[in-house]
Amino acid sequence: VLPGRICAFLVLGFLGNTLVLIGLLGFDYDELHRSLFRVYPLIAYALFAVWVALGLQRCLAFCATRFAGRVAPGMFTAAAAAVLVGGTWLAHLPGNNRHADRWAEVYGRTVLESLPPGARFYGNADTVDGPIAYLHRVLGVRPDITFVTGTSLPVAGVLYRPYAMATKELEALIVRYVRFEARPMFYTSGFPQPFAQDDYGLYFGVNTDAAPDSYRTVDSPRIQQYFQMLDGIPLPGDTWESIHYRRMRQDQCRWTVGRAQGGLPRDAAALPPACQGLQGRLWLADQLRATGGSAADVILNWLPDDRALLAQATSRAEVTHYYSLRAWARQESTGTPDAANGAGM
Repeated sequence: VLPGRICAFLVLGFLGNTLVLIGLLGFDYDELHRSLFRVYPLIAYALFAVWVALGLQRCLAFCATRFAGRVAPGMFTAAAAAVLVGGTWLAHLPGNNRHADRWAEVYGRTVLESLPPGARFYGNADTVDGPIAYLHRVLGVRPDITFVTGTSLPVAGVLYRPYAMATKELEALIVRYVRFEARPMFYTSGFPQPFAQDDYGLYFGVNTDAAPDSYRTVDSPRIQQYFQMLDGIPLPGDTWESIHYRRMRQDQCRWTVGRAQGGLPRDAAALPPACQGLQGRLWLADQLRATGGSAADVILNWLPDDRALLAQATSRAEVTHYYSLRAWARQESTGTPDAANGAGM
């Protein structure tokens, strides 16, 4: 029997890392945050493993006593070890066998290889910074470019932290950074700037020659090849990769619509393949709503009351956005709020 203080430590350690952690974090437990915070309960997992090991020890001791003389010593221990190790290996092999997984590498190489010589690139997300930084700084891919992130931005010999700056302050800093060197500037997100915007699909380019509010879609054969690859593959099984895949499809939808420069079909089934997902439809609905006119009925067609479509959401914010657009469209179309909005929220 374990001493009481050890039992109390194991129980309190387990509860302290779960219940207290949940209260402190206070985040929405959606797909994105499940992936982001899944490392936090590691202490609880370790303490739970200790409890399992103690229970298994008692069971093995009982079996050794009960079947003494009939089963060779150590046989139960060897059998239990084989079942635990073998079962764990078989259960997790499909998820951990990543020898042919090139998702992050293909994305990173596409971005780096599509940039012009001497470009500067600003990344502001783990799914962007990780693969690009590894390929660029560790493997030496595209040594001619300068890659910076939201954690550190050097301007005129001074290192700044964009994450810690207010939007207006950051915009002023970015203007200085863009004008500091006569080199092309590209970025993904979290990069407030007053210049014209060129949309390359996977990222945007700063255009200092055009009118500040102008926007254009730029063809890139390398990025178009990447988007064609997305058209032919299923949703990745890894959670982070599936989230990134959905975001890339939204980028592809935006880029495809920009290149088409034409009207969009009112029927959701006739939308471009890249726009069929929830993320693409949300972006389209935002653009259509901003133009005014008879947008409500079209948005209701694009965003039906469909749980399968809503299940594609990667964050609670997307769920809220979905119901908000439906409520607005329902109000505009019939004068009554969307009945599903209250239930879904």
